[in-house]
Amino acid sequence: MAVLNFFADGSGHPDYCPPTEHGDTQHYCIAGILVDNIQREQLESGCDAIILQFFPLREPRTVELRATEISARTNRHPPWDQLPGPQHAELFSEVRNLILRVRPVLFGQIVHKENYRRSIRASRPERPATNAFRFLMGRLDHHLARQSDTSRVTLDEDSLAIQEAQQSLETHVRAEGDKIIGAARPALSVSRFERVHPFQHLSSDESRCLQIADYVSHQLWQAAEHGKGNRLRELDALWARFGDKREPWTAFLEPGMETIIKG
Repeated sequence: MAVLNFFADGSGHPDYCPPTEHGDTQHYCIAGILVDNIQREQLESGCDAIILQFFPLREPRTVELRATEISARTNRHPPWDQLPGPQHAELFSEVRNLILRVRPVLFGQIVHKENYRRSIRASRPERPATNAFRFLMGRLDHHLARQSDTSRVTLDEDSLAIQEAQQSLETHVRAEGDKIIGAARPALSVSRFERVHPFQHLSSDESRCLQIADYVSHQLWQAAEHGKGNRLRELDALWARFGDKREPWTAFLEPGMETIIKG
């Protein structure tokens, strides 16, 4: 039995129809990476090496690999505003190469927010972030049980929505099991988080592994929100498998989006 490490982060607005100035999105995505201690160290040192490659005069840990800032086309923040546009794509390719070399196991959930809200039979559907977190953690729990492993789970403390999802679910699920009220069919992941150690939180700038989870969740969101699935498809071989099904899982997506996400 091994004690593994799971790091999770999300992309997209976590609520329904917020004011436009708060940046509404059609989808909310959450992704996690599962690694042993050796893989964790490889990702940490590999990310530092990538930063040194592109910013040789910077202390690596002063630069955070945050995918949304790297990919931004306008209003880029330092130091990304100093990096020529083509090098942003090169840096993403280096991150991809690192992930493929280390081979973490990937988990992901994509929720089409409005379709989910219309399809669920409940007066107050769960927040998209809470629903996505529930299913992601349930599948992680099952994956760990099949291998008789356990996992420490680290969440991005900068994501208030993920923290609130964890807090609203953890006590109830550990005590009574996972039950989704108002679902049109039985829950796809019923668990008690039995294989998951107490959750911990870190700011993403303190953990390269959280930054890798951010990269994966960003690519999930790009595929779902904008149909840009090339970067996501590069990670196809790493998703966790459940018989003939595999991650990432989707909830109420528009027709055709499954092909962009999974091929």
